Amino acid sequence: SRTSVSLDGRFVVVANRQSNTVTMIAAQEEDCVDSNNNNQIDTSQNNNDLLAWGTDECVIWQTELEEIGDDIQAGPRALTWDAGELNQQTCKVENASVWVGYRDVAQNLAHISRLNGETGAIEDTIDINGWTANWGPYGAAMDPDGDLWFTGLRRNLYRVNTDDLSVDTWAPPQNGQFYGMSVDPEGKSWMGGCSGPVSVFDPADESYNTIAGTQACHRGVAPDGEGNIWVASNGPCGLVQVDAETETLVKFHNFAQCSTPVGVSVDIDGDVWMVDQAGWA
Repeated sequence: SRTSVSLDGRFVVVANRQSNTVTMIAAQEEDCVDSNNNNQIDTSQNNNDLLAWGTDECVIWQTELEEIGDDIQAGPRALTWDAGELNQQTCKVENASVWVGYRDVAQNLAHISRLNGETGAIEDTIDINGWTANWGPYGAAMDPDGDLWFTGLRRNLYRVNTDDLSVDTWAPPQNGQFYGMSVDPEGKSWMGGCSGPVSVFDPADESYNTIAGTQACHRGVAPDGEGNIWVASNGPCGLVQVDAETETLVKFHNFAQCSTPVGVSVDIDGDVWMVDQAGWA
């Protein structure tokens, strides 16, 4: 249900909400592992060439999460890489971690775990007490200071201070129904309400602002490098563009084939991509 790409684009992690695992896959064969020593990388090329589980050498690791509920609502969703450390000589990111959120078997308890990005080993697990939502942590993103922000589905906004693993929390604004979320380059958290407006939280003064003209069911949220926030919208169906500095609606973009937009991301060229559940991007 969630994916996250490492800062250097070499790896993707996938949260598998019903098997309660997180899986890391390499994007390039140079990062895959010739585990059967046949001097080649054995990996699926397309959906007609799916190798048996455990034989694809670009699947680097899979981690089963602990103390997790056995229903689809408990499964891992909130998922993000941190920045790690950029090696200036190799242009590769080193010592990066993967952060993932899920709900415990016990009532009123959720977890955020930090996984070793290279091995998938669980290095830390943080208890989130008083968790009243049926679903586990829903969305996650890192801020410029290296702290982790995450939300519950139609619930609170949280920050994990990664230096000491302490947790801060803020209730949503009135009628806030958080669904998708992200953090912009200024460190502000943006949330798409479903149903409700797009909203922004400024940690400098711990204040919310809701964006006029954005009442809808919003899903994925992504900032670009030019001061825009992009939000997938269901009903009305399209893509919302918000000015991050003025915190105002720029434009609602319509699409003729629009059905149920969910994911939004911005590529290295600054192009905005939206994924629709009807099977198109």
